[in-house]
Amino acid sequence: AICKAKQQIVLFFPWIKEKAVVGDLMDALASAVRRGVRVFLAYGIGGAEDEETSDRKAIALLRGLNRPTGGKKSKSKSTGFIEVIWTGGSHTKECAFDGDVYMGGSFNLLSFRGKPDKDSGRVRVETMIRITDRDFVSGFLKDAKERIGAELLKEARSLQKKKETALAEQKALHVLTLTPQASALALINDLTGGDLASRIAAQGRAVAALMVGANQNGRELLDKSFAQ
Repeated sequence: AICKAKQQIVLFFPWIKEKAVVGDLMDALASAVRRGVRVFLAYGIGGAEDEETSDRKAIALLRGLNRPTGGKKSKSKSTGFIEVIWTGGSHTKECAFDGDVYMGGSFNLLSFRGKPDKDSGRVRVETMIRITDRDFVSGFLKDAKERIGAELLKEARSLQKKKETALAEQKALHVLTLTPQASALALINDLTGGDLASRIAAQGRAVAALMVGANQNGRELLDKSFAQ
């Protein structure tokens, strides 16, 4: 499913472990990013990010997929990226691909490789259900996008306070590719410091981001923004 994705991948899993991530999974995600796919990976079962037992090295490796490695530009019109976002308080194992495919069940894709036990040779049984009903997938994504978008916006505002303007705008733009949010667009405008030329340029980037995740709400949001 990751290898076939063309536009967007949304993943929700409790833990991220290096032994599961490094290898075929990392290669597939890296290839997706290079193809221009937008990957939103949400993780966390604890009540606070610093309580998690996920591997920080594995998280860093996943975030490192945003760095170009071969110098070759993606043929896709949109720029691929991966956002690894802590959302917390969740034991779900769910994912969606391009709005066409949903998978959910017991398998911890990001923390268990599914290999036989090294001592007994037994294989632990896991189940994942694959659903291709677009209405069902849309229902899952509606809630998933709201949760991920809220956390990404928090990260953007935190970066704004640290004066890391470019990174803050990047996070806000990624929110807009996921789900139209007036607060994300307002943050982008705030980051321009009131300069008209900068705001126009920022609006142009926002238009591109909203077109990537285009829907009626996004069009209405743009209309209101330009009216202001």
